[in-house]
Amino acid sequence: MDDFSIIVWPDTQYLFDGERTHPEFITESIRALDGDSAVVNPQLIIHVGDVVEHGYQDELDTALDAFDYRDTRFANLPQLWISGNHDVDHSSDDQRGTTPFRESFGPAASERFNLNGIIFDETGYSWIYTLDSRLQVIGIGWGARSSTLEWACQQAESTMPTIVVSHDLVFNSELTENGRRVWDALIEQIPGVFLALAGHEWPSSRVRQQTRDGRWVECHCFNAQDLVAGGAGMVRTYTFRRGICDVRTWCPALTTDERLKRNLAARRQLAVADEANQLRFVPALPVTSGIELGRPDFAFYGGECRTVEMAPASRMIMRLRFTAPNQGRDWQVLFAKWGQAPDGSNEPLLQVSLSSERFVGFHAFTTAGQEWVTSHAIDDGSTNEVVISLGGYRAGHRLKPGVWLNGDRILRSTLTQSTQLIESDSTTWSIGCGQWGDEMADRFYGTIESIEIWNLEP
Repeated sequence: MDDFSIIVWPDTQYLFDGERTHPEFITESIRALDGDSAVVNPQLIIHVGDVVEHGYQDELDTALDAFDYRDTRFANLPQLWISGNHDVDHSSDDQRGTTPFRESFGPAASERFNLNGIIFDETGYSWIYTLDSRLQVIGIGWGARSSTLEWACQQAESTMPTIVVSHDLVFNSELTENGRRVWDALIEQIPGVFLALAGHEWPSSRVRQQTRDGRWVECHCFNAQDLVAGGAGMVRTYTFRRGICDVRTWCPALTTDERLKRNLAARRQLAVADEANQLRFVPALPVTSGIELGRPDFAFYGGECRTVEMAPASRMIMRLRFTAPNQGRDWQVLFAKWGQAPDGSNEPLLQVSLSSERFVGFHAFTTAGQEWVTSHAIDDGSTNEVVISLGGYRAGHRLKPGVWLNGDRILRSTLTQSTQLIESDSTTWSIGCGQWGDEMADRFYGTIESIEIWNLEP
């Protein structure tokens, strides 16, 4: 599947709250999304529930007018809506029958929201939608009974990449009581689920949890209603590109609305620069077409310091996942290729290090000379992933040279052109420490979860 983006709206109830209504923030966000080149190939729009404050028809009508994508590139996109506890009677289950919300956003509105082929359950509050046989979205309405979860499990395509949407799922980086119900009855049962979206609670938070069969699932709560102006039209995009998902959250009105620009709390709060709102992850299932690297030539799991023997390689790509130590400020080396440096020094030919300032570093002797890369500081105890490419080809794909930390390219770098390690007869590599002369040195005191290396074509 080609690169694409999904647009996700959080609880917007405080923007459609009786006489306290501010649809202009949604209008501003849609205008900004339409002109934003970072929204790549948009395919789908999702609202996680609590569209309005009271569920009144006039509030719903105002929301319908505000979420107007006509004359934008989103005009024909499918729009998926899930009920929240403010859209319907919060104490009712999904046998509540007809409500203004269901009439506005349920089965009767399928054509309006470009939902050809959507399957609703018998209540009209939960549904399953498939995007061009490539991506499945399961929506679980507020007050869903166990039989509704069973229906969704039975009707879903089990192996298709799947997103679950349930208004109540995550609070304070843990699954809620309802979130646990959805996890046990649905997410655990459908192997294709890789992402679950919710709102309801604040602040926004993230849970990355493993199923019994070892599959990792991202569970995200996205809610900005506790912030200035109920979030002021804050919006989020999930952009799937080359096997990675970039999650971007922002408030377009923060830069255009004079009321917000003059508001100190707005400038502080609506920037949402925290890790719960700006993140990147690798889906458990391939959602977009990426580079097929094949089986790694070497993989290591553990935390000890030792040496291993590997065949010489001059051009490669490496991926290393580690947890930084919680204390200690010495220079530490996570991974190194031994050999005689051409300048006569005792340094290894290649090393990945952690400085006393907690900068991740890469140093190598290459055919283009010495290459140096230094990151920003990372947090004590944080888990990180480093990807290193010297350039080359794999399965017909050209790989750019560079070093990436947690998906972001490190900018303090001399590695700008494809190069190769200098030739060496050495087959010795060390894990958990470096080399100084013929001795192990600069032991790493964190934990190395995995190291993978692939040989590349010239």
